[in-house]
Amino acid sequence: MKCLAVTNSHPVVKLKEADMVVDTLEIVGVDELERLFRPPTN
Repeated sequence: MKCLAVTNSHPVVKLKEADMVVDTLEIVGVDELERLFRPPTN
């Protein structure tokens, strides 16, 4: 399972296990989300 974390209430260091950490969802585009959640190819 993939994880996109937003630093609203926890600092980045506590979210380091997430696949992507951002300060706000406003900076995350559809392209980044597609790359993050795309199933791995063999």
